[in-house]
This record gives sequence, structure tokens and C-alpha cells, in this order.
Amino acid sequence: MLDADSLREPPLVCPEASPGPITLGRQELLGNLCDAGWRFHDLRLPIPLVLLPIDQIECMWLLPALCHEVGHDVDKDLGLTAELQQVLADSAAIAPERKAVWQRWISEILADALGVLLGNVGFADSLASLLLVLAPGSRYLALDTTAPHPHPLVRIPLVSAMLRRLGVPALAEAAVRLEGGVRPFPALEGLAPFQGEIDGSRLRSSKASSARSEDTRLWS
Repeated sequence: MLDADSLREPPLVCPEASPGPITLGRQELLGNLCDAGWRFHDLRLPIPLVLLPIDQIECMWLLPALCHEVGHDVDKDLGLTAELQQVLADSAAIAPERKAVWQRWISEILADALGVLLGNVGFADSLASLLLVLAPGSRYLALDTTAPHPHPLVRIPLVSAMLRRLGVPALAEAAVRLEGGVRPFPALEGLAPFQGEIDGSRLRSSKASSARSEDTRLWS
């Protein structure tokens, strides 16, 4: 049981004319939300805000994105990103050039992980359906290791591995289905090492899978 001082208010979801769902965490400046000339711009939010585009409110297939945004707020409250970045920094299992990239992605990976815990396969299906549409676009024809989000062809196997880790047979079946959507895509240069570090990925050949030891995977 938690004592009263440990309890925190949940995020408040608000409709907003924004291009996509975003969140502003607890104690962030109101000035990050509005014009800096507003009289209250230097006040801090007492609770997290999740802003959902007005045109997405009536689309139930897009509502699971709230799970990802709430995941960011949970991460900020608990300080999970900094803790896991340190774990990665101390790990000798990941090559240095990829370690820095995983550390850059860790905040978004954590939000997806918490999204899976909150929304299960509904969240994973919604996310994967959007990423599979985006993956062939010019933005993702090459791996951008400076981007805050993992490449779609890394992010979908990651979410699939998270589903599998919940230990529910039906979710494991859903994970296999989601990974199947990634297979038709041509291999991109530099992507395979990241995919190979995802526990439970079915994208590796059986030969490569047997050659890689269990302790070199991020999600083991």
C-alpha cells in the first residue's frame, strides 16, 4: 500500500488543436503550452496534461495513443528514463555506437512499454497500423540514429516483444502477427543489429538466432 504522500494525480486529457497527441508533465511551465506573452506563462502545471487533437476524439482507433502519452508522464514521475540510461551506460553487452542510440530512444521505448501495460494488444495494434503506413515513406528510407523515436521497423518488433513478455498466450499470438507485418519490408542498412538486440524478434534467421547469446539482448 502507498501512503497518502506517495499518491499523485493522474493526467488530465484535454482536446486541443495540435497535430498529434502530446503531453506536458507535472511541474512543466505553462509557457510551453501557450504564447510566452500570456500572463500565466511562468506558472507550473500542478498535474500532467495530455493534449489530444480535436479531430481524433471521435476515432476510437486513435485513442490508444493516450496510453503512450500517459506512459511519458509515469516515466517522468518515477524517473525511469535516467535509471535505464544508466543501466545501458554500464552494460557491456551492447556495442558503444548502438548504446548511445538506445539511450536516445529509451524515453519513447519506455512510453511504449507502459502503453502496452495499459492498453495491451489494442495499443500495440493501433501503433503498428500507423507505423506500417509510415515505414515506406521517404523519412524512413534510411536509419536516422539521431531521431528520438526508434525506426518503425525496430519499434514494431519492440512492442511485439513487450506483448510476449506479458506471458499471455493470446498476446504472444498477436505479437507474432505484428512481426509478420514487418517481414515484407526490404532490409535497411544498419537496422539488423538493432533488430537483433530485441528479445523474441522473429526477424532473424534461425542461424543468426542460434549464434547470438541470450545475454546480448536488451529485452531478455
